[in-house]
Amino acid sequence: MNDSEGDPMKMAAAFLRSAVHLIVEDSFAISILFVVVVATVFAFGLGAGPEIVGSVLVVGLVTALVESNLRAKK
Repeated sequence: MNDSEGDPMKMAAAFLRSAVHLIVEDSFAISILFVVVVATVFAFGLGAGPEIVGSVLVVGLVTALVESNLRAKK
């Protein structure tokens, strides 16, 4: 039996490990994930309207892009 036909739990663990590795290695992905988490807390936890949630997402995305560009120039 080869690795691709192995235990489903091992396959799921390998997938999650590779996904976490991709996210941790890229500061842009971490920034976007943080923005989405904050917007979700505002939307569902605090009951914020779509204007506030959309504004948080836009500001967060722009900030993540600027931060990514600044890090790339160094």
